[in-house]
Amino acid sequence: MAANGIFEIELTGRDGHASQPELCRDPVITAAALTLNLQQIVARRLAPQCAAMVSVTSIDAPNGITVIPQPARLAGSIRVGDTAVRAEAGLPVKDIAADTGPEHRPVA
Repeated sequence: MAANGIFEIELTGRDGHASQPELCRDPVITAAALTLNLQQIVARRLAPQCAAMVSVTSIDAPNGITVIPQPARLAGSIRVGDTAVRAEAGLPVKDIAADTGPEHRPVA
């Protein structure tokens, strides 16, 4: 495809024990919601005639099995057939990241 790009998004939550989720801000839940929301860029924000793809290819939220992590990181790629469409596909990534959950930011 003609216009490829990558993105990374860092999420910052509030860590804690899984037995007390009400005291935490879980970035894993935000990462899951963000993944689903990003998949809608091609389906709902671009014309059906556009050859485009947005894929979340990595979610990393390291921690213990019974611990809600503080950080999480998503990464993925954007591929479009036309460089003019890249902005249409790429800009919503930042908007969706900003709107999906608190205290996270696009990295690239």
